[in-house]
Amino acid sequence: MSSDASLPDTASAIEPAGAIAPVLIAPRVNAAVGEFIHEEALNADLLLRLFRQAFMPVESLSGQALLVTAESGMRLSVTVDTDRKHLVLRTRYTLRPEAEMAAKLDFAHRANVGVIAVRFAIASPGTLQADFTMSFKGGAVTLQIMEAVRLLSVVVRGTIRDQDKDGVVS
Repeated sequence: MSSDASLPDTASAIEPAGAIAPVLIAPRVNAAVGEFIHEEALNADLLLRLFRQAFMPVESLSGQALLVTAESGMRLSVTVDTDRKHLVLRTRYTLRPEAEMAAKLDFAHRANVGVIAVRFAIASPGTLQADFTMSFKGGAVTLQIMEAVRLLSVVVRGTIRDQDKDGVVS
């Protein structure tokens, strides 16, 4: 029963007996995996601590950017765009210099047609770039951020394995 006798106990009317109500966790300096981070609190410093808590090698770059090493060994940059409320996760691969530009562009096209979550581009004649953008408008769960890193790593490596028919990626 409610502590105020004039208010009905609505929780028992909505949830089955023994159910655990969800709890909103206020933003803290040290966010644990699974906690909710309010959009105002999400920045590179907080992500740096989060990745370190998850035992992921990470270093701070300039501004709101980090360099993270995923479990697979892939190195990627994570940039926090506080104005537009999104994270950009980006990785780059060296392309073989002797590969024809048409083959490089064909690979990027096949990758983009076959993969929805990650965007592939030829950033320069010798560089393949893959990126993933995650919105944190309204906030984000720390596990969601960690999964975005894993997603980029798994999708990019699998796409290169499956789509690089001409061997353009070094």
